[in-house]
Amino acid sequence: MNSIKASTFSARKNRGLGKAWKVFGSAFTLAALSTTSQSIAASMNTSALPTPDHVLIVIMENHGAGSVLGSADAPYINALAGDSQAAVFTQSYALTHPSQPNYLMLFSGSAQGVTDDNVPSPLPFTTPNLGAALLTRGLGIVAYSEDLPSVGFTGATSQGYARKHAPWVNWQGGGKNGLPAGTHHPMADFPADLASLPAVTYVVPNLADDMHDGTVAQGDAWLKAHLDVYVRWARAHNSLFILTFDEDESAGGGNQIPTLFLGPMVKQGKYPERITHYNVLRTLGDFYGAAPSGAADTAKPILDVWKGTTKIRVGPPRLGAHPGKGAVRTAGFSEMSWMEGGDVGIARFRSLLGRRLTVLDQSYTIGWE
Repeated sequence: MNSIKASTFSARKNRGLGKAWKVFGSAFTLAALSTTSQSIAASMNTSALPTPDHVLIVIMENHGAGSVLGSADAPYINALAGDSQAAVFTQSYALTHPSQPNYLMLFSGSAQGVTDDNVPSPLPFTTPNLGAALLTRGLGIVAYSEDLPSVGFTGATSQGYARKHAPWVNWQGGGKNGLPAGTHHPMADFPADLASLPAVTYVVPNLADDMHDGTVAQGDAWLKAHLDVYVRWARAHNSLFILTFDEDESAGGGNQIPTLFLGPMVKQGKYPERITHYNVLRTLGDFYGAAPSGAADTAKPILDVWKGTTKIRVGPPRLGAHPGKGAVRTAGFSEMSWMEGGDVGIARFRSLLGRRLTVLDQSYTIGWE
């Protein structure tokens, strides 16, 4: 049987402890894994879907797969498509024309009776949607739109911003399945601290930078300038980047669009199964156990692009030292996990400090015996 032995720990993330324990010395070891001679049997517990710490999905405009993938005008997108952590869907399709119904379908599993790009009426909608489902689970969602003039703006247009590309606005205003105005922010508010992003983040460029009015080259350059920092950060932070398009160029075409997933949990490859906005929506919800909305309820989640995750439990817990805090007693079993093919994983320790239960996540390296 494969087993792993304890190795050097380094700080990764600390949930629930504020700023108190941001930095850990390299000398810190947990007593439960305090000697490299101790080996712990690894029992397989592989789930079909990962649970990314964060997902960012950016939606571009009005270009079919053949206009972008393989195009010399899109060097950044094609570099992402060829990345060792990227899954490219070769049979990804939008669902209709024009733009607005596709955005609504991607967010709520339904066009909500909308067939054009005008502001819908009556509002707000009260139907299920991904945002409300995540909030019900105690998770967060936010959208950033370029040229949005203010948080929660409900107007139809402003400079290059178009409400038809911001479906969440239609649930804004409270009531059943409602979303707070703070769900929608100007792109200028996009945080420098990427760990502060919620579970799911939508990004929508303006009409020029999303390729609707501008060129493929312009949109490609915008993605690199604004989101490459997230793509690079996601690799080391269990997070996922999704690039997709609302629709292709022509109502007479096949509506095949570029869609790719990129992150450390993704198995590289080109995937030929047919997917639509509904499959993407279902997958986003299933990551976090959020109830599926509309037609996403009967759509299949995307299951074949993920690396397996191996988990072990470490125990029984013992008294151990914590930097600056004295003795720490672990409560119950600790859990360690790592991605298929990797040597770095996440160790999760549930600890009691006084009467306060905390969850501590640290990265670790593993040595195979």
